[in-house]
Amino acid sequence: MIDQLPALIVIIPLAIATLSPLLSMISVRLLRIVVILAVFGALVCSVLALVKTLAEGPWSYWFGGWEPPWGIEYVVDPLGAAMATLISFIGLIVAIYYEPFVNPNDSKLRKGILYALFLLVISGLVGIVVTGDVFNLFVFLEIASISTYALVASGGKKATVSGFYYVLAGTVGASLYLLGVGYMYAMTGSLNMADLSVLLQPMADSPAVMTAVVMITVGMGLKMALFPMHGWLPGVYANSPPPFTALMSSVMSKVSLLYWCNTFLNTFLIPFQTKMIMYQGTHVKRFF
Repeated sequence: MIDQLPALIVIIPLAIATLSPLLSMISVRLLRIVVILAVFGALVCSVLALVKTLAEGPWSYWFGGWEPPWGIEYVVDPLGAAMATLISFIGLIVAIYYEPFVNPNDSKLRKGILYALFLLVISGLVGIVVTGDVFNLFVFLEIASISTYALVASGGKKATVSGFYYVLAGTVGASLYLLGVGYMYAMTGSLNMADLSVLLQPMADSPAVMTAVVMITVGMGLKMALFPMHGWLPGVYANSPPPFTALMSSVMSKVSLLYWCNTFLNTFLIPFQTKMIMYQGTHVKRFF
């Protein structure tokens, strides 16, 4: 079980999210208890992973026995495990105190869908901080983003308008990020972050690589509401249902910022510095 912790951090809330609409038809109270237990399970797995990484260093997990860079890799380091713990902890608080904000006129199925979307946000966010693959990062980013769009729009008429602006900004950001990933894959044939930091070294001054850097920077900047690309943010915070505003304001943009820094410093900055030190004879040190 301990060996599967990196996967369980993501799988537990993701699996319960798929069952939430069905559970809501049986009992909304039962669904609430199961949702709280699912987020608590993700929190426990995150804490155990944090303890292990602090004691033994970064933890590489391969899916299906496929060794990276061919297979999907999760890389849990102390910073990522700490962030997963923070996401799960805040998600647990939101899940516990969400019930008073539920509209009593909503149908059981609607309540089940809202809980499912909430769990998908948690699953996407913790997936972002543990993945070691740039395309897998895009997948988790969109799982969290699309679920958030729907949760924001559930707050009423004003929230629907704010959610629409959020969808526009998020779609442009995701498209730019994906195009940047496409440029990197076309140049290297790899999507693994550690592998890319090596393969990009001889082509650090390539126009294609520079284009990828710009696209990923602007795309993630839109996702994390980086100035001056933050115009969508005030309306979303003001009009969203309070529990989701608490979750978004505390971790959503911070996760995007963390992983943009991680990707930029480890995947891009190392090749650029390597190109520079060919003339200086110094040594490059990884930041994360």
